[in-house]
Amino acid sequence: MPTKSEQLSGVLATLRKSPGVEGSALLSRDGIPVVADLPASYSRETFSAMTAAMLGAAETAMIEIGRNVPDRLILENPETRLVALGVNNELMLVVVAKTSAALAEIIKAASAAADGIRKVVG
Repeated sequence: MPTKSEQLSGVLATLRKSPGVEGSALLSRDGIPVVADLPASYSRETFSAMTAAMLGAAETAMIEIGRNVPDRLILENPETRLVALGVNNELMLVVVAKTSAALAEIIKAASAAADGIRKVVG
């Protein structure tokens, strides 16, 4: 039977097969990479730390204005889209996709991956 790490890697590998997805990472809320399927040119540690800080700041901002935490955070530039979403209280998922990919499809694939991760981690 595959280890949890292998199962999580499998979830990210499946996510990578979605049109436009270039990679993804599962990280702790404090920015420590758990499992990543990112291009080799990315620094996993820097990417994870900055993405966790970004989502944490967005959640804090929403709480500060009396709203619920966001379902997801989306950043875009002309070439790339980052979609970050909470998996549970300890983990978050970040998907790197081409901006040309359909946002609804990226969100659907990310949500399905988050569900798969929840099944693995319990």
